[in-house]
Amino acid sequence: MTDFRLSAPVRLFAPAKVNLGLEILERRPDGYHEVITLMETISLFDILDIEPWKELSIVSDKRIPARDDLTLKALEALQGYLERPLPIRVTVQKRIPMAAGLGGGSSDAGTLIGAIGSMTGLSNDEMWRIAGELGSDVPFFITGGAALAAGTGTSI
Repeated sequence: MTDFRLSAPVRLFAPAKVNLGLEILERRPDGYHEVITLMETISLFDILDIEPWKELSIVSDKRIPARDDLTLKALEALQGYLERPLPIRVTVQKRIPMAAGLGGGSSDAGTLIGAIGSMTGLSNDEMWRIAGELGSDVPFFITGGAALAAGTGTSI
């Protein structure tokens, strides 16, 4: 594989989402519940600026501990999956309220996986697999729009 090199800065808009309907079904052996939900993105966005950098770096909201930062986890998962460095810096401007059920962190992670995955030639299946390991809503944000999700929310 060739090295990933970003030639110019890129700005991404990571949308919030609302659940237009949510049915919680039986509890699974892994502790999660089966759900059926209709999700749709809305016009409230976090802004992600990506620029060429010497190594993988992220500038994010200081209220989010690194161990909980889905944006950082998404970048690390992509770098591991691609088995090559991502020499970029991502700056996250949080506009989606945290812990409001609007999917802010999931959106940031899914939007990055979709953009960087596309730039590096990953298939949708590969991107969804990476995203699904990070959280229930993350795969939805690879493409956004409106979707009916099932399972733990990762089956779209």
